[in-house]
Amino acid sequence: MKFRVEKKAHKWKWNRVVNTYFSGKFTLLPFQNKRNDGIWAEEGEVVPPVLINAPTDKVKKGIIFWGGISSHGLIPARAPIYFTEWLHQQPPQKKRKYLTGDLYAKFVTEKAAPAIKRVFRSTGFIPIFQDDQDSKHRMAIVMDTIDSLFGERIDSEIGDAKLADVWVIENVSGAIKERLRRQPFNDASELENQVAQQRRTFTVEKCRQMMEEIPDRLKRVIDQDGK
Repeated sequence: MKFRVEKKAHKWKWNRVVNTYFSGKFTLLPFQNKRNDGIWAEEGEVVPPVLINAPTDKVKKGIIFWGGISSHGLIPARAPIYFTEWLHQQPPQKKRKYLTGDLYAKFVTEKAAPAIKRVFRSTGFIPIFQDDQDSKHRMAIVMDTIDSLFGERIDSEIGDAKLADVWVIENVSGAIKERLRRQPFNDASELENQVAQQRRTFTVEKCRQMMEEIPDRLKRVIDQDGK
C-alpha cells in the first residue's frame, strides 16, 4: 500500500492527503415521507382546500457545496464553498448549467486549490490531492491542472468508485445532511449558514482521527478483494 497503514511507517502520508468532494444536493425544503406527511383527519372532519391543494415540488430546490477534509481540519476551514452559486456565475449565462471538465479545472484553480493551500500553509506539509471518481475529473485538462497545482495526487486507480466508502468526507457530508434533513430553510443563505454551523462540530482533532482511520478502511477493502 503506497501510503502504509502504520503511522510510524516511513511512507506514512495520510497527514498530507486532502479528501475532497461535491456534497450532492442540500435541499431548502425538508425531507418528506409521503405516508407520514399526509393529511390526516377525524371522521367527518372537513379538510381545508388550501391543505388538500397545497403544491409540492417534484424537484426540490437545493444547493451543492464543495469541501474537503484533512488531518489539519476541514477545507475550507470556516464553511464549504457554495459551488452552485459559483457555477451559475460562469459565462455564458444560462438557466441550467452543468459541470464540464473545463469548468472543473477552472474551479480547482480559482477556489479549491487556494482553500487547500491556506489550510496547509502553516503545517509544513505539502498537500496530496484526492477527488471523487467522476469521469470529468479524469479529463486531460483536469489532470494537467491538478498536476500543475499539487506536487502529488491520489491516482485514479486508487480512488476507484468501489472505494467510495473508504473516504471519510462522505461521513462528514452524510452526518450534516442527516441533522438538517427535516429542517426547512427560507433561502440558500440560511441553509449555507446552518451547514457551516454543523461543520464546526468536526474539530481539527476529530478530522485527524478520521483521516487516520482511512488505512484501516482501505485494508479491509483489500482483505475482501475489493468487494
